[in-house]
Amino acid sequence: MKRWALRVFAVMLLLLFVASGLLLMQPAGNRLQQLQWQDFYVLSADKQLALAQQYYAQNSAQFSVKLAEKWFVRAAKNGEQEAHYQLAHLYYVYPDISGLGWEANVAMATDELEQAADAGMLKAQTELADILFKHNNKADKIRGLDYLARAADQQDIKAMLQLGQRYCTDSDIVNHELGQSYFELAANAGDQRAPLILASLFRQGSCGPANNERYYYWVEKAAAAGIVEAQQWLADIYLQGEGRPVDQLKGALLLYRSAQADALYKLGVLLQQQPALFTQLQAQVTDGFILDNDYIGTIATCFYNAAQQGHPKAAFAYGLLNLQHNDRDMALQAFAIARDAGYPKYAADLGDVQAKRDMASIKAEGLSGFFGW
Repeated sequence: MKRWALRVFAVMLLLLFVASGLLLMQPAGNRLQQLQWQDFYVLSADKQLALAQQYYAQNSAQFSVKLAEKWFVRAAKNGEQEAHYQLAHLYYVYPDISGLGWEANVAMATDELEQAADAGMLKAQTELADILFKHNNKADKIRGLDYLARAADQQDIKAMLQLGQRYCTDSDIVNHELGQSYFELAANAGDQRAPLILASLFRQGSCGPANNERYYYWVEKAAAAGIVEAQQWLADIYLQGEGRPVDQLKGALLLYRSAQADALYKLGVLLQQQPALFTQLQAQVTDGFILDNDYIGTIATCFYNAAQQGHPKAAFAYGLLNLQHNDRDMALQAFAIARDAGYPKYAADLGDVQAKRDMASIKAEGLSGFFGW
């Protein structure tokens, strides 16, 4: 009797091996269909996740939200955190899948995202924080701060910036000291915008008291990092002697390196006012248009490049420069750019001193009709 039982067992075992071999020989499309019949404990969690992702791929012939959910659930139960994350998105995208209604599905999605976030998944932490803040109540905002802090601990710069912004501006959780510290963390982690944000905060006093020395410090850090707005701010500091000794050469260099429209316009005007500055500036640079041009050519290039970026005041200045050098056709082309942008009349009406001077120049040159006055 025992011998007979052993033979039956051996035959069953052989049949199981044959069936497994046939399953492995199935074409790829049929194999997915076969795999879903297996007990989920047979497959490892990563293979369950891969199977779910194949069912969830919309360009797949096997696309099935129901089967994707089934295998995501199994992979999640077996410890695959990515499955929790994918399930959260599935429930958000297909809110009727549970048959329990939209609110129940959202709750299920949030729960799956929370499990992934609690396990340390960075993207789940930041997404969950965003959801919690949208609830717009203090308790959930505090939870959101906790998840952002966990992401920041993983060196996520976006989380640092969000923490800085929320601590500085959200009245429910405001903490200026923490806000500043997170912006500083982002700056020290290499984010290029953070120094400029800090400079603005200390300048305006929008996250704690205004502090000029901290403002100058962060402007200099941002300018050194190549942030063009900071270079323009620092140029103004040196040109006006605001908190730093007047240094026209440093200011001119910063305007030149910024290469933004307003910076180039200011540089052209500065060189017109301070001709001796040209040779000093030329001696300090190693590349760019200033090395290729003479004094007048450099000023013209400043105005021309700024006008090309849409700066109407620079276009007008370029037109005046061409008038002075008897190129009326080029002057009128430049004036047309300024005129079409409403310069100088609208700016003069708003009290712009330079615009008022430019209106006087137009009248002196007999161009009032060209400007439609």
